[in-house]
Amino acid sequence: MTPKEKAEELYRTYIDYTSGDFNCKQCALIAVNEMIAFSKHAFSHIHIELATPSINYLEEVKQEIEKL
Repeated sequence: MTPKEKAEELYRTYIDYTSGDFNCKQCALIAVNEMIAFSKHAFSHIHIELATPSINYLEEVKQEIEKL
């Protein structure tokens, strides 16, 4: 799944639970930020280099959400 597709999927996830475009974006951004934080924490005890591709992907997803 491309970062753009993932961004749209996360955005659509919150449509039924929020009112308005801004709120959907904010919820999706919170979710992505939590995934990034979890990845950094989970791999900090091993090697952060292992998480770098996932974190980079999530950062791209975050950028795509901001464009919506």
